[in-house]
Order: sequence, then structure tokens, then C-alpha cells
Amino acid sequence: MTQRLLTPSEVREAGFAALVDVLGPADAVRFVRQFSTGRGDYTAGRERLLGDPTVDSLIAEAERSRRNGARPACPPPYARLHAALKRLAAAGKTTTYAKVAALLGLDRRDRAITRILGDISAYEHAHGRPMLSAVVVHKTGGGRQSLPGAGFFILARELGLQAAGQDDQTFFAMELKRVHHHWAR
Repeated sequence: MTQRLLTPSEVREAGFAALVDVLGPADAVRFVRQFSTGRGDYTAGRERLLGDPTVDSLIAEAERSRRNGARPACPPPYARLHAALKRLAAAGKTTTYAKVAALLGLDRRDRAITRILGDISAYEHAHGRPMLSAVVVHKTGGGRQSLPGAGFFILARELGLQAAGQDDQTFFAMELKRVHHHWAR
């Protein structure tokens, strides 16, 4: 007996219905929002971030770290950005998404920036530290306070740091103060 293949539209509809059944409507939408086609050339961006390491060089680096008992301070692909953000935090400063994009060699609208900053903040949180990506804000004019992007606040709520109903501006001000205080030590 052969089974009829579903059309792409039927697959999407059935898949989303399954997600809603298991996760509920709100979490199903949150799950789907994690995936996007993105923009730009992933391979070129990866090479700008990581260079072109060989398998042998990666194994040698891992063995060196193991011998020295060293653990990376941050996931290796982001180590340069992580260090730059810590320097900014220690100086009590912020930077913009455009400057982070330039450091990474990415277009300022590339969604990879949000993922990378989210990974860094999740890493910091897992190690008992505040969300380091609080030092990255949108460039604004007219005397308005610069804020991080929506992804920052979504992650803060997912990590249980931003209380339900707490406004973004208040949470950001408190978290930025915590970040500056932590890294100024």
C-alpha cells in the first residue's frame, strides 16, 4: 500500500497543528519564530568569523586546552566579540548593532547577530553572570534612550530574568547597571 505525499501546504498545516497540540499556541509560535532563512552568505560569514581551520588544527587546539586545564571563556567562534563586550561593560559603555556587525564582518541586518548575542548572554547567564549583550543597543537620535532589540527581551523572559509585566525600558536599565557593575570589578 502506498501513502500519498502531502503537498507543502498540507505539511505546513499538519506540522503546525502538531506543534500546537504539544506546545500550545503561544509556544508553537515561539518555536517557529526561531527559524528563518536569514540573509547573506553563511559560508563567507563563517570564514570571516572562524577563518579556515583544518580538522588537525581544531584537534590540536582542543588538546592544548585540555593539557593546560583551560576552558574557553566563551564559545570559541564568539571569543573576540565576547572580549570586546566585556571591555565595553568594564568601561561602563554601550555599542550599537552596526558596530557589532562590522566587528563580525556581517551586514547590520543579519539575523545571525541576534543569535550570536543571544548565545553569549545565555552563556553568561549559565555561569551566573548578567546578560552581557545588554551593552549592544540600537542607534537612536533625538535624545531617546537606546535599547537592545526585541531578541534581548525575549531571551530575558525565557531565562526568567524579566518579570511578566515588567516594562522593557525598566528591565534594560537594571540589567545594564548589573552588567556594568559586574565587569567593572
